[in-house]
Amino acid sequence: SVENEEPALLGMIRALHRQMPTPPLIVWVPRSPQRFQAVADLLRGAGLPVATRSACLGPDLAGSLPPDCAVLVGDSLGEMNFYYSLADLVFVGASLNDDGGHNIIEPLALGKPVVMGPSIFGITFPAQEAAAAGAFESLPDATALTARIQTLLSEPDTLTAMSAQAAGFCTAHKGAAARALRQLAPFLAPDG
Repeated sequence: SVENEEPALLGMIRALHRQMPTPPLIVWVPRSPQRFQAVADLLRGAGLPVATRSACLGPDLAGSLPPDCAVLVGDSLGEMNFYYSLADLVFVGASLNDDGGHNIIEPLALGKPVVMGPSIFGITFPAQEAAAAGAFESLPDATALTARIQTLLSEPDTLTAMSAQAAGFCTAHKGAAARALRQLAPFLAPDG
């Protein structure tokens, strides 16, 4: 289960905060509402300053995080686009264990570069296509993933290039409904 990834994710966050001169703000959005409080408690137990979306931001998403916040826990439903919009780089879960990976289309559709662990069997087709475009990377384990995230966040030009590839990937895949409608139009024309 995705819950089994939590210790590895915590280790990654701790490593990034130890190793980087300016640690990144992490936004952790548990897949299941039942994990919201448990994830916040796990992070606090590790000594990380945590804020929750429900405590800091209003219904209109206005508000601010505490200045020492290391991790924002996204404890809300239906707001993934908001969380993705905050990101410079997105890790998508269910990929460090043999769970096949969660949906990468959502962050890619917003032009956000994506990294994951090795398990992508549930999303093979979009993952291969996004990797070929330079918008997605699958790393063999949490250690390699941590190192790659640190590199991307420490090298703005490298991250900017991957972000541009993600935006290009998104643009290249927009308009499928309009293309399909154009192909179907001859069959939908009234007889006359």
